[in-house]
Amino acid sequence: MTDWAALVPLKQGVESKSRLRDALEPAERMALASAMAARVMTCLSKVDAINSLYCLAPTVVPEWPSHWLPDSGGGLNPELEGARAQLGNRPLLVIHADLPHLTVEDVQVLLAAANDCGCAFAPDRHGRGTNAVAIRDADPFRFAFGQDSLMSHRQQRPAAAIVERASLGFDVDTPADLAELQDISRQGKTEILTCAFLPKERCGRNDPGHSARQSENQGGSVDETERGRAQQHACCGDDASLGI
Repeated sequence: MTDWAALVPLKQGVESKSRLRDALEPAERMALASAMAARVMTCLSKVDAINSLYCLAPTVVPEWPSHWLPDSGGGLNPELEGARAQLGNRPLLVIHADLPHLTVEDVQVLLAAANDCGCAFAPDRHGRGTNAVAIRDADPFRFAFGQDSLMSHRQQRPAAAIVERASLGFDVDTPADLAELQDISRQGKTEILTCAFLPKERCGRNDPGHSARQSENQGGSVDETERGRAQQHACCGDDASLGI
């Protein structure tokens, strides 16, 4: 099926990645948010099942391969509900912009699960938040992104598929998340996004072994074998697997 729309909400300006304000300067946070979002957009544009790509943001980003839906500042969840209605309650994927390791396969697995079950959720790696919601049907749904959103989403759709994959579950919200992203780069497993704008001492490029490791790991996306085998729970997966 190739009738999916994908929607990426994006916070812009100095409030971007505000929970990282103790770790990064405002310009660094904005650059990081933009780089991660651009990666997500590029990934989504390569998924055959998606025929329309939208960015929900205060201002348009003309260089991205997406249609702009203006964010009027009414709050994330009401804005998403309005956007879904505006798009005619068609099959819709809502996915966060801060997933630096997202792959095309991640999205394909999530959409396939939603095609089978009518709806699919991608938890964050802590099993409490929701990094993506894929809704196949046109039934009512109330977006509940925020604290413990996965529980709120599952209460509405208990038969939804739960898709757990390492790269789909890794988002960057806190200084600890940022430190892990930087550590992955130092280990040569991936090219850290923040290296595009952070000083050398922050991204690990002053490590003498960094260049050598990068040469050995060209094209380095997250190593799914080392980061744990990705799982896709069938419809009505058990609560214990979600950590809730």
